[in-house]
Amino acid sequence: MSRKIVLVILLLLQLGLITLLSINSKDKMSAFRSDDKLINVKIGDVTDFEIQDKEQNKAVSLKKVDNAWVLASEDNFPVSEKKITEFIEKISSINKSWPVATSEETAKTFKVLKDDFNKKITIKKGDEVLALLILGTSPSFNAVHARVDGDVNTYSLQFNVADVSAKSEDWQDKDILRVKKEDIDEIVINSLLLKKDENVEGGFSLNVLDKNEKMNKEGVVSLLDKVTGLRYLKVLGRENKNEYRQDEPYFTFSVKTKDKTVDYRVSEGEEKDLYVLKSSEFPFYFSVPPYVMQNMKKIDRASLVKVVEENTQAEVTPEGSTSSEASPS
Repeated sequence: MSRKIVLVILLLLQLGLITLLSINSKDKMSAFRSDDKLINVKIGDVTDFEIQDKEQNKAVSLKKVDNAWVLASEDNFPVSEKKITEFIEKISSINKSWPVATSEETAKTFKVLKDDFNKKITIKKGDEVLALLILGTSPSFNAVHARVDGDVNTYSLQFNVADVSAKSEDWQDKDILRVKKEDIDEIVINSLLLKKDENVEGGFSLNVLDKNEKMNKEGVVSLLDKVTGLRYLKVLGRENKNEYRQDEPYFTFSVKTKDKTVDYRVSEGEEKDLYVLKSSEFPFYFSVPPYVMQNMKKIDRASLVKVVEENTQAEVTPEGSTSSEASPS
């Protein structure tokens, strides 16, 4: 057989092999559609998310209790509704892409194995595991290699892994202590009672005012800002520890709305700059900003009212200065 014939036969064999591989590849890829969901579960059935971060050696458990999400790993502290809603929407809307690997062996390269991963999300209904999403290496910004346990394929997805935090503080409801101004009917602080009064500046008035007194709008607004903007620095847990000194309150206040009255107790802890707040609405203790508590403690009658002299109609501020309102003679 001549050399030319051998070369022709080899060329034909190569072309045949290329064609076979191409057909086989097309058959495999035809099984994947860009609108196929990566996680095939009914999101309404999900009651638990467990997130593990292997690199940071952290884990968090989110649980649905009475239609509200809580941190099961943190004494059932409430989860941010906005945060969990966005997370569920992202997880449930992920579509498959063309696979970058098609075997568990090659999945090792992308760190998407059950025991070798960057982050892992276990999705459960009670004790039943509905899906296990494994996140591995990142091929580019806002992208990650991912695999669902039971699927041999590894995918490259447009997904921000920062949205999948295993830190409990990233899931906590930061607004749990806040109350809307429009919902407040009464505030009691430092033995002062303020009631909603839309006829005065600031919208709130002391229950008793002398004839020559009027509300100081700036003082009232400052108080409302502090009450409606309450925030915590850290959740201290459910235990009332001796070092919190809650039996020796720094000061107390309460807020009444149409639906409830919430009492707040603030104490100075043994640790420097530790101010501890306990709300009657929740079983948790919080560390709160020292400067805010110190300023609230200073609120008194003089900071909330202005004294108006009857004859000259001049307003006397809490510092004793005056501003004449009389017409020139």
